[in-house]
Amino acid sequence: MNYRLIALLLLLTVSSAFSGDQTSVSEPIFPQQMSAQELLYKCNASAMTSMGRGSGQYCTGFISGVEEATRFVQAGSDKKVCMPSNVSSRKLKDVYTRYALKNKQLLNKPAAEIVLLALRSAYPCTGDANIGSSG
Repeated sequence: MNYRLIALLLLLTVSSAFSGDQTSVSEPIFPQQMSAQELLYKCNASAMTSMGRGSGQYCTGFISGVEEATRFVQAGSDKKVCMPSNVSSRKLKDVYTRYALKNKQLLNKPAAEIVLLALRSAYPCTGDANIGSSG
């Protein structure tokens, strides 16, 4: 299981590097240390400023990274995510934001963990379906 967590964190780091984040260099962000509350702040940042847009891009990149990493780490898991193939990163952001706001008691947990719970809640699997399927 540890190698799965390491793979997830590596993919999140790579994903966040390509998300277009424009935050200050003096404030490095390490996804493995970010709480769900911090991610919620980024997801809800105002798009009226370049910093806010960068935070929003970071949010969608982070959540998309969790979704992508999930494809690799859940092969042997019984708790899978089955997402329609046409779901957008903006929709994933909305799924996370709604879940986080409804489950504020979880916001001190690692962001990736809560993103995964949000995706599982919104896109549960039935039968033998896998992530990325149409239902």
